[in-house]
Amino acid sequence: RATTFPIDLGATSNPYVVEATLTDVCGTQIVSDTFFVRTPDPLRITSPARDTSVCENSGAFNLVVSAAGGSWQDTRFINNTAGQFDFTPREAGSFKIIYTNGTGTCAQQDSVIIDVQRVTLEAQRAEACFNSATPLQGLPLGGSWSSTACAGCIVGENFDARQLASPVDSVEVTYTVVNAIGCTNSDATFVRITRPQAGFQPQGLLVSNQQLQIE
Repeated sequence: RATTFPIDLGATSNPYVVEATLTDVCGTQIVSDTFFVRTPDPLRITSPARDTSVCENSGAFNLVVSAAGGSWQDTRFINNTAGQFDFTPREAGSFKIIYTNGTGTCAQQDSVIIDVQRVTLEAQRAEACFNSATPLQGLPLGGSWSSTACAGCIVGENFDARQLASPVDSVEVTYTVVNAIGCTNSDATFVRITRPQAGFQPQGLLVSNQQLQIE
């Protein structure tokens, strides 16, 4: 039984009772209040439950916590819809999101790191002779090539101009890269088709049964 305050109250399953005694001309009055002190359950971000990686612009996903009523720090990418929170990965980077619940000495925090990944790539222009194949160059390595204009022209990482159905000056090709967590991106470029031009012209007058010079 304490008579001076403040005092430290430990967590217990038994109630605490506080009594206040007031004596005045009307006599003595006793007012009491009963309350419990309990240890709060550990605060957790339950979804995502751990540090996670997602693709840029892959769509919002829910943020779920073990105790509602708290607040999120750094809300640039966090949306609140009627008390339901979600994270929108609209920018590449590493983001530490922190959730806080409670006040004073009862305040608790939990955090997770969300790694938002972007695939950056480059498809380089190429030239191919009309009767041969040429290598295609794309960065980073390990991607795949395709072409809607001439699907048969793509042979592995080469462009085979011999598969063209008709003469064209250039063909659009697309380079696609998929990273380790499934993020994908594509870049388009053109393969220029070259055809050597050859010709000749006789020099001097053409005379029957005589040799002539051709240049």
